[in-house]
Amino acid sequence: MAETSTADRLSDHRAALNAERRRVAHWRRLVRARLDVAIAVITVPEPLGADGDTLLAGADPDVPRHVELLRSLRAGLPMAEVHQLEALRDLDGRLARYQAEVDLAFAAATDRFVEHLADEPVARPARTLVRPDRG
Repeated sequence: MAETSTADRLSDHRAALNAERRRVAHWRRLVRARLDVAIAVITVPEPLGADGDTLLAGADPDVPRHVELLRSLRAGLPMAEVHQLEALRDLDGRLARYQAEVDLAFAAATDRFVEHLADEPVARPARTLVRPDRG
């Protein structure tokens, strides 16, 4: 069995950290979206088009009615949303701290990988590197 090179090990470690970065970013997006919905249920905006004739003369009168918007916003959502805010904010804070740790570890792994390649230019990894912004 062939021994894995240092460059390959460093590259694999960096790739694993990059995958974790993507996962934690996805979870944060989900938690923030959930938090946005919970806040939206609690703080409903005023009706649209109340001053439509004076603000937008000749505009399309097909503005959704306030009751339609409320129904769509609250469909299937219990009023327990209020009680979720603190838990969701806590989750987002914990995810943010973890994301910062993963980002630091990824930066350190990238530095180690670049330093290794600078010390041993012929020690390129067998696999092609993936840029973090490209997955």
